[in-house]
Amino acid sequence: NQLYHSSSTGLGDVTFGVIIIDHGSRRSEANEMLQDLVERFKIKSHHSIVEPAHMELAEPSIKTAFEKCIQQGATKIVCHPYFLSLGRHVQEDIPNLVDEASKACGGISYIITEPIGLQEELLGLIEISINKKLDS
Repeated sequence: NQLYHSSSTGLGDVTFGVIIIDHGSRRSEANEMLQDLVERFKIKSHHSIVEPAHMELAEPSIKTAFEKCIQQGATKIVCHPYFLSLGRHVQEDIPNLVDEASKACGGISYIITEPIGLQEELLGLIEISINKKLDS
């Protein structure tokens, strides 16, 4: 299963780079939303190397994000598809693009997480969003 590919045999002295991947848009405002999300995630998380990537239609590409992570010292990449479901993009397109980027960057090890829609915590966020509208 290419979705959870990892060529690493252990953690050791690994420096993780995180790439948050969305679809990409022709609208710059939509692409800027991912950059904002990445900046907020970097502050909230313990990860110091976090880069945005768009699957298509806009830069930075997945390969560009890999290169930026490596330039900052990453020795393993964690790719998070910022998608809701296990559709074709998450199951086929993103794994293929991530694998191509890894190979173009010397075969750096990577993993791909589940999309956000499969996370149990999302159910609570849906409830919060509904309640905000009902309370207004």
